[in-house]
Amino acid sequence: MRYLLSILALVSIVFAFSSCEKVIDVKLDQADKKIVIDAVLTDQAGGCQVKVSQTKNFNDDNSFAGIGGAVVTIADASGNTTTLNETSAGVYEAPALKGQNGATYRLKVVTGGQTYNATSLMPQKVTLDSVYTTKMKMFQDEEIFANVIFQDPAGVKNFYRFIQYVNGKRSKGIFVMDDDLSDGKLFNSTLYFFSDDNDIKLINPGDVITVEMQCIDAATYKYWFSMDQGATGTNRSASPANPVSNIDNGALGYFSAQVVQRKQVTAP
Repeated sequence: MRYLLSILALVSIVFAFSSCEKVIDVKLDQADKKIVIDAVLTDQAGGCQVKVSQTKNFNDDNSFAGIGGAVVTIADASGNTTTLNETSAGVYEAPALKGQNGATYRLKVVTGGQTYNATSLMPQKVTLDSVYTTKMKMFQDEEIFANVIFQDPAGVKNFYRFIQYVNGKRSKGIFVMDDDLSDGKLFNSTLYFFSDDNDIKLINPGDVITVEMQCIDAATYKYWFSMDQGATGTNRSASPANPVSNIDNGALGYFSAQVVQRKQVTAP
């Protein structure tokens, strides 16, 4: 009987605790939504595109719908202004507009009763001389990497960004450099892009590698450099921060007037 009473007492205690359970709904602070502008003007036809979107709350899905109906213009220092056409939701283009080396351009985006401005200087062209591949031992495996060769002009501050495509697919990662320690020197640099999957090599024999070299201004370099630092967690003691934008009025993103060139190589 005492054993039975003990069991009944235990059941009563368990029931009491279970009946006290509550569903706790954690309310996360919803940050103010910000406008995101990704704007590029190149020295080639078809290279002018501006994307306008908006940040989302933490609980929202990861799809970023473009903001339509914005008025987007790009003007040069002489006041010549081009209005971009909206080609799809939040995407604005001016296919015939090409930038000129050494010219400064001003981006203006008007949306939601707010105006956002940015300026960017299109640098002089630094020629990409050649692209080749090398094999390197990385963590017991042999990896293939693309390499670039180009001559940096002396006495001029230069900034570069590189994008890599393997068989037409863009490689993830950010690769930017400046000439702080290499002014006027010949660059022979390896592009260290890696696969997300450690078991899959990013470049294999027979793959076609396309390297895009961008000559960018200081503000654009700072944007991509700060984004890379945030992605790799260089400052482990600090909270993640947004990349340094050159767009005013609190907008995120960047505006880059850049010189673009591409070269291909097939991995042996």
